[in-house]
Amino acid sequence: MIGRGDYVAATQRALELSDVLRFVADDLGWGERRGNSIESRSPKDVLKRVSTRLLRGAATVEKHRGGDWEQAREEEAENQLVKEACSAALAELDQSQPPAQRPAEDEAG
Repeated sequence: MIGRGDYVAATQRALELSDVLRFVADDLGWGERRGNSIESRSPKDVLKRVSTRLLRGAATVEKHRGGDWEQAREEEAENQLVKEACSAALAELDQSQPPAQRPAEDEAG
């Protein structure tokens, strides 16, 4: 992107990656987490953007998957968990935000 002079796209990609890194650093941690639940410390707008992107990514994986059936089944199970977690997070975020403050669907993406 930068090599092509597309600084707008490069800036957008940097913002997307910073959201994911913030989510990992603030919420998931770098391996110290135990158990199946997390306590979210990221702002709701970051969680919404990250969840939306992961949900879209999961859909893309499903669409373009092929090859090894065993690996495909494992990826599908993992992908389903990602989709369920992101859908639940987005629903909870939407419920906790007053209607007047709800942003348009994934403004950053």
